[in-house]
Amino acid sequence: MWRRVCKEELRQQKPVYLVIFGLLAVSGVFGLLVNREPAAVSSMNGSHWLNLFSMMGIYVLWVGSLIFFTVYTIYRFSKSVFGREGAFWMTLPASPRQVLFGKLAAPLVWLAGMALLAAAGGMLFMAAPLFSEGISFFSRTWESGAMIACMLAAQFLFWMGTIYGICFAVAAGHLPRFRRYAFWAAVGFALLLFFVAEPLAALLLQGMLGLAAVGLYAIDGIPAGLFYAAVAMVPVVMLLRMGLYVGLTLYLGEKKLDYLS
Repeated sequence: MWRRVCKEELRQQKPVYLVIFGLLAVSGVFGLLVNREPAAVSSMNGSHWLNLFSMMGIYVLWVGSLIFFTVYTIYRFSKSVFGREGAFWMTLPASPRQVLFGKLAAPLVWLAGMALLAAAGGMLFMAAPLFSEGISFFSRTWESGAMIACMLAAQFLFWMGTIYGICFAVAAGHLPRFRRYAFWAAVGFALLLFFVAEPLAALLLQGMLGLAAVGLYAIDGIPAGLFYAAVAMVPVVMLLRMGLYVGLTLYLGEKKLDYLS
């Protein structure tokens, strides 16, 4: 049943994201056309400023799309679960856990689409003459490329985990005891989560890693393989963080938000 919920959510959101994907694709094509010349030739013929403005435009458009994705995902989750749409979904032969999971799974599909679009655009820009000299530094060894991929994956997972964390705060704010002040309760849960709980957990994790690194460095130095393994673990940690927030939200839907059923 959660697949049906996810498909319906994707169908409702498709017109919005098709427009966003179209704008991102058009801006990328325009950027490739503008930046088709090497940097030296671009400076000589006076199109350097046009190249710069095109790249700034693409950057602003991507940042704006990510901000819109964040706000729209939280808005859709709140409206479709705790608004008037939620009453319709609860009439289906589905548990609150299935409804919530379907609603939370839909943004991952759009995130995957944006990630694929960004990866395709990045590969095309790497092949462009304007960036050929700078990108050659990152393509000398497979380790550098793998590190960049790990860090980008970690950023995407961290960002999506933060969105799910806000969704968990929204769900917690709609507990029966806080239902009268749901908005302010959700804000309070989000502040406690991101300004108290997560910083303490990050400090604890960094302290443990720092002590381990100092011990290794004092004995024989930090092996390169161990360093790369630590970098590769960052996306795994971000994935576990995202899964934790999804699990907590589903737990509230099944155990605490009994009025949904």
